[in-house]
Amino acid sequence: MDVYKFNVQEKGVYKWQQTLPEVERLLGDFSRPGDFVVDPC
Repeated sequence: MDVYKFNVQEKGVYKWQQTLPEVERLLGDFSRPGDFVVDPC
């Protein structure tokens, strides 16, 4: 499973905005401690 869908928005500014727990889970699943992660958005 490579897509996570959640029904909660942390903020109501942007429809596509992810909550902090979602981002933390994705980072934990797809990176290791010490990896360089870039968010171009």
